[in-house]
Amino acid sequence: DEAAQLAKMKVQLSSRGEALQEESALLTSTHEVHAQVLSELSSTRSSMNVITIEAEDTLARLLQEENLRRAETEEAKHVRGMQETLTKALFEEKHTLHEKVAALESETNLAISSLCEYGEASREVDELE
Repeated sequence: DEAAQLAKMKVQLSSRGEALQEESALLTSTHEVHAQVLSELSSTRSSMNVITIEAEDTLARLLQEENLRRAETEEAKHVRGMQETLTKALFEEKHTLHEKVAALESETNLAISSLCEYGEASREVDELE
């Protein structure tokens, strides 16, 4: 009877070990995907910074040119309106990207937490064996 119980427990532990290995593989895959997303996000953020700097330089140049003109024309008013629209669009895009970064960081933290929980469960299984 005791041997049968031990055999049954061994089968259960083996089954649980397999399930934990599958979960580990899934978590590892998730972690790799998150790492890739963070890498792409970093690249996107760098590109966004370059675009922002270029846009700011362009806006500064346009404003300087505008200040050199003595008389305002309808063309100058139109350019200022476009500058304002572009500036608003850039700031909205920047805000959206920051929100996406925060969401990805949250997901990454959750994945890391899950990996830590798996490590603890794995140690418990090792101790039971």
